[in-house]
Amino acid sequence: MRKAILSALCLALLLFAVPAFSSGQEPAGLTVGKIDKEYIKKNFPEVYEEIFNEGKEAGIRESGAAVPAEGKTTEAAAVLEGQTETKADLGDWWNKSSLEYDPIPPQFLFRREIQYGFQRTTGNMDSFAHALTSRIDIRKKRFTNSTAYTVDKNDIETVFAGESEKDHQIVEDTLKYDITKKVFANAGFIWERNNLALIDSRYAIYGGFGYRFFTLDRHKLYALLAYGYLDETYTGDAVKLLGFDKRNFNTIFLDQSYQWNITDRISFNEKFRTIHSLNSDEHFDLDESGNVVSRGQKRRNIIIFSLGLDFKITDSFSFTNAYLINYDRTPWPGVKTEDTQFMSGVKLSF
Repeated sequence: MRKAILSALCLALLLFAVPAFSSGQEPAGLTVGKIDKEYIKKNFPEVYEEIFNEGKEAGIRESGAAVPAEGKTTEAAAVLEGQTETKADLGDWWNKSSLEYDPIPPQFLFRREIQYGFQRTTGNMDSFAHALTSRIDIRKKRFTNSTAYTVDKNDIETVFAGESEKDHQIVEDTLKYDITKKVFANAGFIWERNNLALIDSRYAIYGGFGYRFFTLDRHKLYALLAYGYLDETYTGDAVKLLGFDKRNFNTIFLDQSYQWNITDRISFNEKFRTIHSLNSDEHFDLDESGNVVSRGQKRRNIIIFSLGLDFKITDSFSFTNAYLINYDRTPWPGVKTEDTQFMSGVKLSF
């Protein structure tokens, strides 16, 4: 590097000192034994750039790094010039507000998750079955979108009909916008099919505001309160039994989630969701003779509660266990209001 600096100084002296001394005058910006780099930069920009590049390349050679080809810049040289910043590890960004980071990452962030489970279900059925869930999280600045699809299609043993085919599918999409580190706006959509509950399709849309109580490394807790609309279409069996094929409700939607990272490898998860109808509809039941009778007007309630433990083997592979209760006050007889599931499986995230 010393050689490069000496070469630059000699070049500057030859360019400036000789003409000055031959004329008997000392130019502005130049004194004997001292060179004003601002004068060189202003009056001879090409020479200044050449001296700067030669000095930079000499410094890179001295450090042992490869000299970049013309028109290209290595990452080390770019950092020297202050043009790039080292990317920080964002951690589990999908569980945090985008405003937790300063600055907010400008690029698209992606996360994918696939979970397979072998489950035991009791209630309207008493069977073992398989389930598969796929989820993707995408973030761009303050917006975060999450999409999940669960499919559970198996030949199972039902309590009422014996051998039957179970077709339970759920598609859910949520879009969050971070207003502050704690508060976010949320809009969501859910589609569900559950033939054992005589539901051919259930559409739910909702919008509201959520609050992040904790976003710590060990503890994360959030809740969402929203207003929604629920539309249900029933299977042919329900139509034959009750004489109608659909109903709709205005609802209050409450969603709450808690995660406790007990250790770096073990985490506890709790989730609670309720969809509570604001309007009442006629509720039916069976009398002692097996006839369908009305039990009056009742509100429709759907509650899902789950507890789970995840055991992380690697950063992308985990064993999972979960216990789930699904309560659904259906408006027709012959269907139990509560189903329970115990599931064990594996989860991949990348």
